[in-house]
Amino acid sequence: MRSLVFLFCLFLAWRADGAETLRVAVMEDVREVHLAAEEDLIISTPSEKRIGSSRSPALKIGFQKGLTVGQYDTLQEALIFTSRHGGPIQLNQRPYRGQIRIQKRAAGLLVINQIDLEQYLLGVVPSEMPPAWPMEALKAQAVISRTYALYRKQARVDQPYDLVASVLGQVYEGERAVHPRASQAVRETAGQILTYDGEPARTFFHSTSAGQTEDATEHWEFSRGEVVPYLTGVSCPLDQDSPYYQWERTVTFKTLEAALQRQGHTMRSVSDLVPIQWSRGGRVLLLRIRHQSGETTIKADDLRKAIGFRELPSTRFTLRAVGEGLLFQGMGYGHGVGLCQWGAGVMARRGVPFEEILYYYYPGTRLQSYEDI
Repeated sequence: MRSLVFLFCLFLAWRADGAETLRVAVMEDVREVHLAAEEDLIISTPSEKRIGSSRSPALKIGFQKGLTVGQYDTLQEALIFTSRHGGPIQLNQRPYRGQIRIQKRAAGLLVINQIDLEQYLLGVVPSEMPPAWPMEALKAQAVISRTYALYRKQARVDQPYDLVASVLGQVYEGERAVHPRASQAVRETAGQILTYDGEPARTFFHSTSAGQTEDATEHWEFSRGEVVPYLTGVSCPLDQDSPYYQWERTVTFKTLEAALQRQGHTMRSVSDLVPIQWSRGGRVLLLRIRHQSGETTIKADDLRKAIGFRELPSTRFTLRAVGEGLLFQGMGYGHGVGLCQWGAGVMARRGVPFEEILYYYYPGTRLQSYEDI
């Protein structure tokens, strides 16, 4: 009983830091992880049953028939690790606040950082935007990152985690990313989100639009009848200083073929790639691939995912054959929907407050406290 009371007190202290917690997947399907902390680690189950504690400098968690944790050999589906006094937990030598949940799956271990929303943002904002940028731009980033996290939490309530710690969710690097200026932006916008019709808006964002942001409905499918007027394209002529405003990439047919095969396509001997449909903002939507067995149509967003987001910075490109491959000549970085970070940075340097930046890129939204919705 004493252990349950202790864990309940930990839970109350945890919730006192903020009104919302998030489940962030920081690793997926790994075979082994290492944990360490400067203070005791409390080991418990999702039902708050305490298994034990560790005063050792490090624990090794292995994936075998169950979860092997230090001297504990257990078949539990999941274990939760809590630093006794709330200090950071080293996960593979990277510090994270909050709790670490390690869950067994068929392919390996799923590692989740359960963390207060505002604390989470301290590791997101400086990872997504250079902390030396103008404060109003950092504030805008704090608001949209907070909003996006809450939107994902609502959308994934029945899933094992709310969002991932990469560009497929939001880049989150935990305690090691914390920076005073980014923390100030989070603190000075505490609790503020963008809403539409009383719900957290889908505050997608990207690095560089290169002149025009995109209409989300041209790229992604939404529920039938769902309206997202705040994600229509707007003019964005202020991001010309971005290193990704213009770029070139050469991709060999061999590399292209291997990338497509990793995504489940079986085509062989790729010989050509032809854009066949474009968005109103000038980005490629669909392409036709010529290969040994004929032709295959593919979404440009899927092609970018296959090749790699850095290797193919955006889908706004032209193509021409060069030797044994293709030359992509493009503009912009990211999917192009929502706020353009480089554009927001220039607006902030020109004295535009973060509220106006947000309303420009997400027209029709409202800035309010998430506690009021």
